[in-house]
Amino acid sequence: MAKYSICVVDDSLEDAQECKKFLEKIDEIGDIHLFVNPFEVPGFLKTTKIDIIFMDIEMPGATGLEIYHSLPPMQRPVLVLVTNHEKFALDGFRANAADYIIKPVNFASIANAFTRSLTLLNVTVTILNVPERENAFFPVKGGGWQVLTFSDIIYIEGDGNYAIAHLRGNIKITIRRRMLDMVMDLPASYFVRIHQSYIVNMRFAGRLEKRGLYINELAEGNPLPVSRSYRASIVAQTRK
Repeated sequence: MAKYSICVVDDSLEDAQECKKFLEKIDEIGDIHLFVNPFEVPGFLKTTKIDIIFMDIEMPGATGLEIYHSLPPMQRPVLVLVTNHEKFALDGFRANAADYIIKPVNFASIANAFTRSLTLLNVTVTILNVPERENAFFPVKGGGWQVLTFSDIIYIEGDGNYAIAHLRGNIKITIRRRMLDMVMDLPASYFVRIHQSYIVNMRFAGRLEKRGLYINELAEGNPLPVSRSYRASIVAQTRK
């Protein structure tokens, strides 16, 4: 089994050790290097190969992004940003960060960030017993990113190159992603694709009939269409 080298950079030793504590629970991870002085990182990476770097954003003297962009492209590990603030999310995604974690970190956020990072290395792993994350950032129409809590999403509706998230409270948010991409980003324990144009949060699912799938928070007479090819997956989800 391959072992991946990790670097954790945070001016708070307590936060860095907390991140390391969860990383040590993942079998696929080998060496973990901690830095509280971000200016030591570029020199270290000149002589040591690191696969993934968990980087705090706000640090004395320079931001994590400034340190990361100061590295020669060939020395840049896959980047995971860790911060106290959501306001830096857009900068993080512009930097092609694999993931963006809001402190305090937990095992779910660390493990999911690790698996997302490996996809950028063209590696797929399954980490057992990982609690699924509760929310994620999505690019929205008109620019910017917005965090969506999965338990608030009733269903997703495809609209060409966009996906419309229908949330509780009659809120609609247009996301700049295709349905195929949304399927990859949504936790399978919540969501099931029922049609080429619809993904449903099964916690809101009601009756399944020939006309379609009735949703508890929608008008009784308006079920969502269900394709024959997806009907079996809906039934299987209800038996879990």
